[in-house]
Amino acid sequence: MIEGLAKVCAKSVAVAIPDGRVLALELQEAPSCFLVSDYGMHELRVITIDGKVVACQFRVTSELGDFAEALDHFHDACDWVWDGNWTEDLEAATMSMLSALDDYFVNLEAKLQQSPLGEALRGEV
Repeated sequence: MIEGLAKVCAKSVAVAIPDGRVLALELQEAPSCFLVSDYGMHELRVITIDGKVVACQFRVTSELGDFAEALDHFHDACDWVWDGNWTEDLEAATMSMLSALDDYFVNLEAKLQQSPLGEALRGEV
């Protein structure tokens, strides 16, 4: 994504993190990389040598975070706006929650299989 931008055409590079701060990144030879430690929406900002600002948004999440968001959307669709009728919004929220729940437990199962205590812990889940 950033490959080819560093030092060749970038004047400066920064990343805006979810709490609102904008952090400058040191220009590197391609390919460039950086580590983000906060979940949420980020924005990579590149100021090119000719002064143009190029931005790319990306989201950092986890399986548990995706599940929590899907559960929140389901709760909103079911408890707050549901009038007793089956709607496309409720169907989408239900399917999203079930998909996120399935993804979460598939990932949990894979991690338990890798752990030496996986069999013992699996009985507790």
